[in-house]
Amino acid sequence: MSNRAAKLTIVLGATGTGKSTFLRNAVKDKKHVLVVTPDDIEWRDIPETQLRNENDFSFDGQKRFIFERSTEKTNLENLARLNCFTNGTMLLDDCRMYLSNKENYSDMYRLYFGRKRQKMVDYFFVGHGFMEVPPIIYTFATDLILFNTTDNVIRRKDVLKDYYSVAELQKRITEKSVQNPHYCEWFKFS
Repeated sequence: MSNRAAKLTIVLGATGTGKSTFLRNAVKDKKHVLVVTPDDIEWRDIPETQLRNENDFSFDGQKRFIFERSTEKTNLENLARLNCFTNGTMLLDDCRMYLSNKENYSDMYRLYFGRKRQKMVDYFFVGHGFMEVPPIIYTFATDLILFNTTDNVIRRKDVLKDYYSVAELQKRITEKSVQNPHYCEWFKFS
């Protein structure tokens, strides 16, 4: 078992800015990737898995899990199943659809996503804006990939590490995206 520094990267940007294209390139050469998505519209070229038992997590290449949210209990059960994933990359696309901002999820997030190094999992949390990512996820974030978003960073000032640097980053990206709507920057939290 390696003690590599696992990453938790938040990827934010408005629809059409290039998040999915960027992420496809970021994971294309990875050996064990699980894409979690709330619908079957995106990532259709990746084979689907049901994740019914621990053996379903033993695969090479890329798999897609469609997270069907119907009740809070089902939501928690699905998240509990994702905890079986180890030694790879998990991409949580459009995370607002299944990650709640409710306080009672904080301990669960701490258990699952705070132990990224021990589980050897790199996470990508994808959303359209700062408010779509639960506050506690910012606690564990190592990186931010920011595209243009209309959601102002000030709304997460109370939980965001390096708030002033990220505010400057957002301002720069907003200006540069006028010429290039797919412009983004990768920011490492201190």
